[in-house]
Amino acid sequence: GAGYQRVHALDYRRCDHPGLELREPSHLGREREMVDDPGDAEANLLAGEINVQLNHFAEAEPYLSKCQNLQPEFVPHLHALLGQVYAETDRIPAAVTEYKQALLGDEDGSIHFMLARLYRKAGDKDAADKAFKESRTLRQKWDDRARMELEQIPTDTSRQ
Repeated sequence: GAGYQRVHALDYRRCDHPGLELREPSHLGREREMVDDPGDAEANLLAGEINVQLNHFAEAEPYLSKCQNLQPEFVPHLHALLGQVYAETDRIPAAVTEYKQALLGDEDGSIHFMLARLYRKAGDKDAADKAFKESRTLRQKWDDRARMELEQIPTDTSRQ
């Protein structure tokens, strides 16, 4: 692919992936093919993510299932998206499996948090407690890094 860009529902129209044809949200669910080349894993990942962000989980799954041969740095994100699709369509064991495979990419604790919620829903209190604890630890590290980066930004006092 020509370079995957992470987008969110509010700015999906600014994506410039050449293999993806974006349509207005009202048409995403009805027009089956957002991706020109079904073999373009990155375009399929992006189309799947857009549908997940719009809560179109049934529409996202076919795109996400076509993401073979993704660049390794995108694989944890693919598993996180599939975990969300499976969780939202009440396939809890499959969601747990996908979220576990996404843990390597969990920098802010959000994937551990989602996994903990699924463990709790499945009645596994010990696993839920462990995942919640790890989520809090990762979140604190994330917040600490962000705070350090903000403290390193020089302040321009000339405009005050």
